[in-house]
Amino acid sequence: MANHTAAEWQRKTKEVERKKKQEKLLAREREEETDNDDDDEDDNREKSQFLREHKEDWDCLIDEEAEARRDVEAAKKSFDELSERAQRDQEEATRGLKERDELLQRDAETRQRNIDLLAEAEKERDLRLGAEERFTALEQRARLDAEVVAQLRKE
Repeated sequence: MANHTAAEWQRKTKEVERKKKQEKLLAREREEETDNDDDDEDDNREKSQFLREHKEDWDCLIDEEAEARRDVEAAKKSFDELSERAQRDQEEATRGLKERDELLQRDAETRQRNIDLLAEAEKERDLRLGAEERFTALEQRARLDAEVVAQLRKE
């Protein structure tokens, strides 16, 4: 709408200037003097007439501009709110990643403790089995020794 009105204004202005030039040329040919004041007055009248004719267009343009400014402000406000929310989300994601890393570290430490405890339990089991085997071997020797002593007493 604004481009159309501006284009029409330029077209009218060029048309008025062309008419003035033609009138001046005709006046020179007739050797008449041209009166610039009358030309300016005609210009002002034509401009006033043009403005009156297009007042509704101008008013509409002003309303559209005001609405566009409101839309820009609303868009800017929405953008700012979204930027703030994105910043908060980024901070929350960073906290979440940090917490996850801490949990993974604790998990790794717990797994290592479990591995160490299992190794220690296996070592204790091996020692107990070794002790039981030695105990069994000692029991067998003691029985054998007891049998030998019993046979020696019989003899």
